[in-house]
Amino acid sequence: MQKNTYRRFILCLICFMLVTLISACQLLHRTPPEEAVRLRIEKFMNAKINKDWATAYTYFDSVYHEMVTKNQFERKISKMSFKGFTIESIKMDPSGDKATAIVKVDLNVQGFDFKGNPETQIWVKEQWKWYLHVPPKDPKELLN
Repeated sequence: MQKNTYRRFILCLICFMLVTLISACQLLHRTPPEEAVRLRIEKFMNAKINKDWATAYTYFDSVYHEMVTKNQFERKISKMSFKGFTIESIKMDPSGDKATAIVKVDLNVQGFDFKGNPETQIWVKEQWKWYLHVPPKDPKELLN
C-alpha cells in the first residue's frame, strides 16, 4: 500500500514540475518582440554610456564576433564618449526575426559633440535573444 502511495506522489510531483516548466517557458516568450528589442537597445546603449565595453560587445551577433575581436572593438569604441540616446523607431520585419531601429545618439568624438546623431541598428534573433547585426564592410562578403 505504501509503494502505491509513494508512486502516486512521485507521479504527481513530476506532473506538477512539468506544468510549472511549461508555464515558465510561455512566460519567457510573452514579451512582445518590439518591446524585447527596445529593452536590448536600452541595455546596449547604457553599456556604451557607462563605458562598459565588455558588456556592449556581448550585444553583437555571432557574425560580428567572427569578424571583430573584443580587443579590436574596445580599441575602436573607446575613442568615443556616449552621452545619451533616444529610440526614434523600431520596425519589425514580417518574419519576426529581424528589426530595424533608428536611434539618435549624443556622443563626443575627439572633443567634438554630436547631438542627435541618427544611427540605424539592425537587430536579429539568435537562440531566442536579440543581437545587433553589423553587415560586413567588404563588398565580397556581402555577395556570399
